[in-house]
Amino acid sequence: MTHPLVNVLPGLRAIAPQYDVFLVDLWGVVHDGERPFAGVVDALRELSSAGKRVIFVTNSSRDGGRVTATLR
Repeated sequence: MTHPLVNVLPGLRAIAPQYDVFLVDLWGVVHDGERPFAGVVDALRELSSAGKRVIFVTNSSRDGGRVTATLR
């Protein structure tokens, strides 16, 4: 069942041209705690190539250095 106020997007490509900056949650969106989800790395590269700014957000209790190391 669909809701009249919910617009399900097929992916970021559908809205990327409309925005300059993307706030992207890490856990459960970018990765599962161990590896990135399928297509995420390519999507982030496409956004970057299009000149979009991507800001990662998380509520992880790990300090920023550990989070950065995990992303690498």
